[in-house]
Amino acid sequence: MDSPIISKAVLNEAIRTLNLLFPISDPATDKVLMKHSQKIRFHVDEPYGGQRSLNVFDYNVWRDRLLELYEDVYQSPPASWAQLWKDDRNPQQFWTFWIALVILLLTITSTVASIAQAIFAALAYYGIVPASLKGS
Repeated sequence: MDSPIISKAVLNEAIRTLNLLFPISDPATDKVLMKHSQKIRFHVDEPYGGQRSLNVFDYNVWRDRLLELYEDVYQSPPASWAQLWKDDRNPQQFWTFWIALVILLLTITSTVASIAQAIFAALAYYGIVPASLKGS
């Protein structure tokens, strides 16, 4: 019984995939690994070490799952205002949204000011003075 249950190529790719998803120099990865320090350990060089690749097509076993993960993380729209505020994947779309939002707020403010101006103009035309202004 010389053959292992799981081939070395699959284990190598599993380790490389974990290293891709949880980079060793990332502070968030360090935080997670410190929280589970006794349970999780996969940043190893031997015997399954290899070059770290950022190309999904270098992964044969986990390629489909990595592509699904990529689509979920990088191609899905932001789900909250906080994500929308920090989302800079597409700068043109980011700035278009925020400029349109500012224009919308300015338009609403202008509309409210125009309505107030029309009301006060009508009051002044008919000689009606609001009670709050009679004391001055």
